[in-house]
Amino acid sequence: MYDKIEIIKLDKLGLKRDSSIFYEEITDEQVGNIGCREDKIAKRSKYIRNTPNRFTLFGGDQIDAISPLDRRFNRETEVEFDFDQQRAKWQKLHQALFEVHKKQTIKSTWISSPEENYKHEGINEKVWGLLWGNHEYKIPYLTKSLIDNQFCKQNQLHFLGAKCMIGLRVMWKNEILHEWSLAIMHGSGGGTVENMFKGMKQNWEADAYFCSHLHQKKIQPEIVYAFDWRTGRVYQKDIILVNTGSFQEPITNDVDGYMDRKNSIIATGVGTSTVEFNGYDGSMKGHL
Repeated sequence: MYDKIEIIKLDKLGLKRDSSIFYEEITDEQVGNIGCREDKIAKRSKYIRNTPNRFTLFGGDQIDAISPLDRRFNRETEVEFDFDQQRAKWQKLHQALFEVHKKQTIKSTWISSPEENYKHEGINEKVWGLLWGNHEYKIPYLTKSLIDNQFCKQNQLHFLGAKCMIGLRVMWKNEILHEWSLAIMHGSGGGTVENMFKGMKQNWEADAYFCSHLHQKKIQPEIVYAFDWRTGRVYQKDIILVNTGSFQEPITNDVDGYMDRKNSIIATGVGTSTVEFNGYDGSMKGHL
């Protein structure tokens, strides 16, 4: 599993000590599929890059990558068959975002070897990394090296595999305001969001849990019980579970699409789920 520390220095971004930051994943774009809403992707990418306190991560299935040899192939839904053309189109949609990301990222003194670039720590990164999803890692020739070279390194992104943990630290000048642990995965299987949440909590300890894959926006805040060694008392600890959404329409008129062949999937429309982190008071809030 991959991991990293993500440091947000509010003062370096022109923000106030009590400013919130907002995190939303761009995931399940599936560029190359007829249901992909490139207009919505471009609009969201622009909003993120133009908002100083808004950050993102690519959560997997950025391209559709379904070839005629794949049992999932559907000639009606594939509008771009060439995988590199899908990647090039994805790159173009986010090129301006990547330029902002490169410009505002503060290079970490932790990184001493050129081979370790964009791996361990990020400071004020606009894009916190990139996961790969089942539309990438299930394709034999979309190897980890190819994804790393073609999607990540040229854009100065961390490759984070299918599942990762991020330690989020919000600072004001040299003061650490608050820290959260984020458990982030693409997801797998065709079940429900509730079962995905249950599975994540089963063997993962975190403050916030993020998954995608099911094309459904959902935010579920919960309270768990924890022990505070400073006070010697039990306390209520807030956690939040998030399914991050999709940029693929659930249906396309006059096309027999993927979602038409599923019975129990609940569609919530195109878009992202957002979590607001406030280092000043240590709070987390979800926004749909």
